[in-house]
Amino acid sequence: MVQFQKAVKYGALLRLALIGTSGSGKTYSALAIATGLGLPIAFIDTERGSARKYADLFDFDVLELESFSVDNFIAAINAAEKGGYRVLIIDSLSHAWSGKDGILEFVDMETAKSRAKNAYTSGWRSATPLHNKLVDTILGCKMHVIACMRSKSEYVLEEVNGKKVPRKIGLQPVQREGMEYEFDVLGDLDQDHNLVISKSRCAAIDNKLFHKPGAEFAAILNEWLGGAEAPAPVAKPSAPIATPDPAAPVTPLRSDDVEKAVAKLSKRLRSYYEQGINGFNDVAVMKADMKLMLGIDDLKLATDDHMENILLWHNGLGGLLSNRDMLPFTHYPLIPETGEYAISSTPAPPAIDYDAILVEIDAEISKRHIPQNIADSIVKSAMSMAESKSQSIAMLVSNVKAYPLKSEPASDAVKNLHNEIKFRHEVLIAHRIDGYDVSKRLANSISEHLGTKTVKQCTDPERLGAYALHLQSKIDEAAKKEAS
Repeated sequence: MVQFQKAVKYGALLRLALIGTSGSGKTYSALAIATGLGLPIAFIDTERGSARKYADLFDFDVLELESFSVDNFIAAINAAEKGGYRVLIIDSLSHAWSGKDGILEFVDMETAKSRAKNAYTSGWRSATPLHNKLVDTILGCKMHVIACMRSKSEYVLEEVNGKKVPRKIGLQPVQREGMEYEFDVLGDLDQDHNLVISKSRCAAIDNKLFHKPGAEFAAILNEWLGGAEAPAPVAKPSAPIATPDPAAPVTPLRSDDVEKAVAKLSKRLRSYYEQGINGFNDVAVMKADMKLMLGIDDLKLATDDHMENILLWHNGLGGLLSNRDMLPFTHYPLIPETGEYAISSTPAPPAIDYDAILVEIDAEISKRHIPQNIADSIVKSAMSMAESKSQSIAMLVSNVKAYPLKSEPASDAVKNLHNEIKFRHEVLIAHRIDGYDVSKRLANSISEHLGTKTVKQCTDPERLGAYALHLQSKIDEAAKKEAS
């Protein structure tokens, strides 16, 4: 039976769009308003780290995107919601439309792939559902959302004190036409940092102007968003309890940290599969290496007990990107008759010749650019692993091979170390190790160890190598704590 009920406002979530030209104060205003809401803030940054410049003024966590595909935006929004954040800033949503890998590039790519080469019948037919999916994700998430959008701009001449002065004004937002209808509150920022409300479901701010909007503006929104308690859910008729199928695979319970580690590892494995790195374009080969490193051949079966090896494997795989000519799976036994490595879809971990690995590590160290203190630490770790019969020793070989050969040009050596540090930063950030997920902590770490603002500004192989080892020690300590 179809029934109407009395409309009651409860659990309202803010959907605010800030539109402005460069220099109008979109990022600052978004952070000021979000802070005024008094809830944990997540920030999706597409502006090449611009949000970090306000880290000393506002408390927030940031995720910096380099590819602006719809899937990346959706993944970031879902991650923020799952991470317990209550306010999400997207700066800027325009990149999902016109940025690298955004909707417009997606249309061009789909059109080029089609036979008809017609953007309307090929490109937009695929792009429109994708755009709608992004809108649905934004509107459906259980967080307040503040989305910044760039606006197309032009200059007009205004008379000031009898003189004609050029002034930059904003026009339409850089997004799909009609996007503004999806938000409850829409405001335009000018070059004097005035927010002019052009659309609002909140009567208290409709058609008003706010100079440098912040806490006071947020207080009005907070009061408007308040309402009655959410109604208790209606009890559903109990369904018969299904008898579990003992043959069905069981997905184990695991912590959020392991979920994040598995997601990060999955992303890297998918990349290796697509690029054919280390033979991983063969699923059986990938599963064989997984069996060796984790004792399972499906990441769905990973539990908290696998955390240490997940981190080790992820980090070791990163080193292969700097050494793509490395022989794959040197830790598998070689079959002399065939000249192939003994790999099957579900192999039993082969016996490890720890003495041979120690000799290999020593030989690799002698021919690579590795500072003496780092080499000593690696040898100490290898001997400790050999003594405790740890299978993780196989990853030390990959770590050593991540360092450049002495025969390589200095520029290549530095580039490889830059890549290695980037991979270790990714692990620290993804697992929130030692506060590295906070941009200020990461910046301070780079400055303290390298004496530069960014990793790429440092070209000293010895300092870079020492910093890479320092980062690895942080990862190892976190893995040991998780394992214990």
